[in-house]
Amino acid sequence: MLVRSLGFEYKQEQLRVLIGDNGKGFDQTLLSLRTGQTSMQQRADAIVAQLRVRSEPCQGAPLQLVVNT
Repeated sequence: MLVRSLGFEYKQEQLRVLIGDNGKGFDQTLLSLRTGQTSMQQRADAIVAQLRVRSEPCQGAPLQLVVNT
């Protein structure tokens, strides 16, 4: 994954970390044997954050991490 954009927003007592990439993307409806997304979700859960991943094949996989402060 090559990071195409990285952004931070803080408003209404929420920190948002936005990461855009120009990777291959993936079909979110298909199960995967890889553990990357599961690991990221476990880490987000550990800090009581919300992780959102939107991806489609050939469209990259932008991530948004939201932490209430």
